[in-house]
Amino acid sequence: MTASSERAPATGGLWHYLKSFYAGMMRLGPAGLVTAIASFSPLLGGFVILGLVQRLAPWIRAHGGAGALIYVISFWAFGGFAVVPTYAYSGLAGWTFGVVNGFALAMAAFAGAAFIGYVFVDWLAGDRAIQMIDEHPKWKAVRQALVGQGFWRTLWIVTLVRLPPTSPFSFFNYAMAIARVGMLPYMPGTLLGLAPRSLAVVIAFADLEQLDLQHPLQNWLRVAGIVATVVVIYVINRIAQSAIRGLTETPAES
Repeated sequence: MTASSERAPATGGLWHYLKSFYAGMMRLGPAGLVTAIASFSPLLGGFVILGLVQRLAPWIRAHGGAGALIYVISFWAFGGFAVVPTYAYSGLAGWTFGVVNGFALAMAAFAGAAFIGYVFVDWLAGDRAIQMIDEHPKWKAVRQALVGQGFWRTLWIVTLVRLPPTSPFSFFNYAMAIARVGMLPYMPGTLLGLAPRSLAVVIAFADLEQLDLQHPLQNWLRVAGIVATVVVIYVINRIAQSAIRGLTETPAES
């Protein structure tokens, strides 16, 4: 068997998975459609924000408190409707406001966007999504594992799902609305999961903005801080993935 033939099943398997995923989303109606779009749509917005960060930051700072308010409210739309990812907006916060203010404003932005995205898709889904989920045993089992084990377990799962830096913000806002995750565990779980990775990105971009190329010692300290941030993000990702695997391997009836 050749190397190319050995790789074919994996490629076919991935393609089959993607087709099944998007076909399943389409069957959920308008809520499924926007959720499928949200799995990739923020990528372009992220590149735009990061590409313009050196122009946006001075403009926002120049407007003082109004600029901070514009920063927060803008993401309620950008994040609520799957235009910009959280990592790009965290970077903009760090570059513009520094660590403390940047982190606080980023979390305020994410809280509003998480709420708006959830309410939007919950309104789109109505009862259709739950009826569709109940018709598919695997979907029903996943929903049961997510929302049928009590407040604390749901809060823990939502937090873990949000924790990895690769976790798509808007997609999970919509998916949790479709699954009818309660707002009470959804909001604090979202913020708890987003906080570590967002803080890491805010710190990294604050360091980059303050980098002074004329002071070599300061450069090394800043670079060391950025490297440490990358390591933290990697560790967060591994911890979250390991914990999620542990939950999925645990029988639902404990």
